[in-house]
Amino acid sequence: MPNTQKMIEQRKHKRFYVQNGTYAMLKYKPAMMGQITNMSKDGLAIRYVDGEQQLSDSNVLDIFMTESSFYIEKLQVKTISDREVTDEHSSDSNKVRQRGIQFEGLNPIQLFQLYYLLQNHTADRRSVKERRQPDDAPHSGAERRKIFERRTSQLYA
Repeated sequence: MPNTQKMIEQRKHKRFYVQNGTYAMLKYKPAMMGQITNMSKDGLAIRYVDGEQQLSDSNVLDIFMTESSFYIEKLQVKTISDREVTDEHSSDSNKVRQRGIQFEGLNPIQLFQLYYLLQNHTADRRSVKERRQPDDAPHSGAERRKIFERRTSQLYA
């Protein structure tokens, strides 16, 4: 009989979609990169191509953006999960994997940089119906302030 129980959500903080072009350096020798798909203030998910080399459980990673000079280096991390995912863009020889990573022991500067990234380069997980359409009336200053305060409270909760 298959296990039909739902997975229990264990995350403490809300996840946000990360802007395209945001990557993490997973391994230094040789260098291996993955695209960050989502993140929160306590962790992130990275998709990477599983090549011939075995990806070690590195305890340090860097985050950078290709469209700007944004860079956070030497974040202490712990691998929580690593699983194969289906990807229609990969060949049979290159499997795409997703790694769940938890931040550990970040210093105040790294925390500030991480919060800046979350505040300025992420989007809420919302359905298409909930997103504003281009022809919607712009928010007033008070409405924009409410949105900003709600998002900030979610990040710092």
